[in-house]
Amino acid sequence: MARQAYDWLSLAPLFLDTETTGLDNTAEALEIGLTDASGQVVFETRLKPTVAIGAQAAAVHGISEQALCGAPLWTDVARQLRHAIGGRPVIIFNARFDIRILKQTAAAHRDPADWLEEMTVYCAMELAAGYYGVTNRYGTISLASAASQAGLKWSTKTGHRVKVFPVSIFRFVWGLPTVIFVRS
Repeated sequence: MARQAYDWLSLAPLFLDTETTGLDNTAEALEIGLTDASGQVVFETRLKPTVAIGAQAAAVHGISEQALCGAPLWTDVARQLRHAIGGRPVIIFNARFDIRILKQTAAAHRDPADWLEEMTVYCAMELAAGYYGVTNRYGTISLASAASQAGLKWSTKTGHRVKVFPVSIFRFVWGLPTVIFVRS
């Protein structure tokens, strides 16, 4: 795991996370965050989805439909996101899910978003599950479990948000001594 993580980090990757309206095949991104390895935010936006936010999803991220009233549409920000990523590899915790959500969001706006297929994507969850083992019924491991097994601190005081998750994924992959989601 350490060698693979080192190899990924040597490529100057970006770290991506989304918040979504749900988990199903109509779910869309309603927030996207992208950071670099120094923790600097490269891209961050909320999106106005074309579908309602599910109650379970809202309970996880705390984002209401009212909070998205003035948010841009996918078509307003897709080009900016693509430009922010450029040709750099992207590390995502549960990459299959986030890439599926981005594709579904694009499709809901009739955007083919072919560039999503061209990205180099690495999955930090698969890396962690391969090293620590699976810890849930889905055959995967959560970031909370992976961080805990790595001996990293975990705080959920502000909930699951894209402003902190990409930095936390970096810290997990890098193996820094502490993952801090909330700065006092």
